[in-house]
Amino acid sequence: MSSKKIIFFVFLALFLLTASFATNIEVPSVIFVNDKPKNIWVTIYNDADYTRSLKVEFFAPIDYQIAEYPTEVIANGRVDVRITVYPMEKQNVSYDALLKVKLGNEVIKKIIRISFLSRAEQPQQQAETSTAPTGLFGLTNEEIFLDIGLFIVAILLMLAFISRYTRLVIEARK
Repeated sequence: MSSKKIIFFVFLALFLLTASFATNIEVPSVIFVNDKPKNIWVTIYNDADYTRSLKVEFFAPIDYQIAEYPTEVIANGRVDVRITVYPMEKQNVSYDALLKVKLGNEVIKKIIRISFLSRAEQPQQQAETSTAPTGLFGLTNEEIFLDIGLFIVAILLMLAFISRYTRLVIEARK
């Protein structure tokens, strides 16, 4: 087997080994908080055929609490995690919070807009729940383009190395 074929199969194996099963999370993209605490429910689906560890992190400049949740998600199972957001004295302000879910080796990030309204104010429309699949290889849409670009650059560099190495070997045999 030629060295080019061996290198091709090594890279193909590495490429396929980095692939993981898709993980989905469902979480509202916008939350409205009045004078009572508001619960955010995060549903995490494990589409893999094996149990994976779970870690949920929430970053926001507000008062919140993450309820206890299991440390693992069973194969093809789901877990609901509750995050309680407490009202603020400031009203008519919005903050962006970062939800970070780590399921096995996959990391899923989701931005949630949290709007604090006065008691009299009611939201025009309740925000829809959005699904955030990680997609191919555990990547979000923003990350996949960057990783594809880096992958193409890596392939070009490897091809340049192989052609240079092959040329040196041919010259050495002459």
